[in-house]
Amino acid sequence: MEKISLGDITVSVKLRIDGKFGRTFIVLIKRKAYILKITDGFGEAITKANHMQHLYKVGMLNYDGKERAYYLYKFIDGHFIDELPILNRELLSAFIDMAIEIDSLDYAITDMDAKNMIFSKDKKIYFVDHDGITPKGIAFLRDCYPYNGNRDIKKTQYDVPTEIYYLGAFLYDNFVKTNKSENNDINEVVKRMYSFDRKDRFIDFKTIKEAISS
Repeated sequence: MEKISLGDITVSVKLRIDGKFGRTFIVLIKRKAYILKITDGFGEAITKANHMQHLYKVGMLNYDGKERAYYLYKFIDGHFIDELPILNRELLSAFIDMAIEIDSLDYAITDMDAKNMIFSKDKKIYFVDHDGITPKGIAFLRDCYPYNGNRDIKKTQYDVPTEIYYLGAFLYDNFVKTNKSENNDINEVVKRMYSFDRKDRFIDFKTIKEAISS
């Protein structure tokens, strides 16, 4: 079993998942499972993760002959978003709760990937990708899906309606577009989130929560 030293902790690798921009492992510490992510990022990225309660340890290590950042997360019992078969009210509500929490911490969601987010058994969305969250003051919504011809949004500085568009586009791409939503009511909420015209879009996350509950 491969072992990786994280300073004062040595972990045993149970499962390795290689990705395009980093490496993800399920590791054991005293028989308890954790998620270890090793990336090519450095210092600034580490500070972005400080508010994530499920983050156990961060630092730098030498891996594959190169200095890399590592992020050790407490194991989250659940499923990655790309493994989920359907977008229902429960999952949609969890996404909005996540956005509200991150917004309250003065951060913005700037890079979403279904392979780096977990829907837990306690009905919460967890990031296991620190780079997906950026302080609002420097946040630009990069890599946004340019639906409805709204290509300028890729360079738009953070504000709530823009982030709602970004989250809506993510949900559309991963669920609605492929007919993986629970019903038409869910479809309509998501489509309104990524509406091209701001006047037709939800004004804040609280309003989305109300629409889901109605």
